[in-house]
Amino acid sequence: FSDDPLPLDSLKSINAQLSINLKDIDTGYVHIENATLAPQLEDGKFQLDDGRLQFVHGEALASLLFDSGLETPVLELDLKVDSEDYGEMGLEKLAGITGGKGKIRVELNSEGNSQRQLAANLDGQIDMKVKDLVAKGNALNLIGSDILSETIDKLNPFTKKRTQTDIECVAVHFKGKNGNFI
Repeated sequence: FSDDPLPLDSLKSINAQLSINLKDIDTGYVHIENATLAPQLEDGKFQLDDGRLQFVHGEALASLLFDSGLETPVLELDLKVDSEDYGEMGLEKLAGITGGKGKIRVELNSEGNSQRQLAANLDGQIDMKVKDLVAKGNALNLIGSDILSETIDKLNPFTKKRTQTDIECVAVHFKGKNGNFI
């Protein structure tokens, strides 16, 4: 990450309050039924409280604060994505993954005057539990979890090639302090 100071002077000179309400949006990856966002920028403080995207099979809630008006800028992010079908929320077109019911939670905060300082001071946690996914073709290779089956295929070339992999559950918990996430 760069240690160059973030170019934040322009943020300090703009004041804006927006109210965004959108319906029926097709991004090419996912269909968004409703989007409600009310971002504000005042004296270098960007704030989004309770931004909401509603999908056919779930919703995403986001809150973001970036206060560049302080001597040391502060960043806070809270993201929640719940779904009855993550495949329909873009994973099918993006990575060939269908299905998936669960919850994703991201809570991060940091402070710093550069990308490097923000990364080094990053605290928070990432929690994910998604059940009943189906990975088509080599979608698992995208996330690096298909090493064992590739090794077996090389050792026994007569094994039947799978066209999909059923994943019962994916659970992830990362907790971080001072830029180190475990």
